[in-house]
Amino acid sequence: MPRERWYVSGLILGVLVVCLAVLAMRWSLLADRVPLSPLPATASAQAQQEARADQPDETRPPQPAAGESPLDLNRASAVELMRLPGIGEVLAARIVEYRDEHGPFRRVADLAKVEGIGKCKLAAVEELVYVQPAD
Repeated sequence: MPRERWYVSGLILGVLVVCLAVLAMRWSLLADRVPLSPLPATASAQAQQEARADQPDETRPPQPAAGESPLDLNRASAVELMRLPGIGEVLAARIVEYRDEHGPFRRVADLAKVEGIGKCKLAAVEELVYVQPAD
């Protein structure tokens, strides 16, 4: 009977050691991903974003200025469309392709029919674009 107790106690102790080892490994992996002091990390990330905002991005056309006139969806080129917030090279190409396949846009809300443009993107650009009525 005493041997059985030691055997069971040994098994329980072994399982506990394995569990602690697994927890220690998980903790070390988690500690690498989650900083212990989030405030300095957030502040430094914000400073990096501000530094990047000061530098011009040469791969993308400049954003439209506050007083700049809106774009006509039916006449704007892909490069001009890329100046809109949230519209990159791929979405600009999709807008031009949609316009070529389906004809001119009849209203700004038709922009939502383009793949990749949802409610949020439409809301972000609807004040910056318009549709010229057909002559």
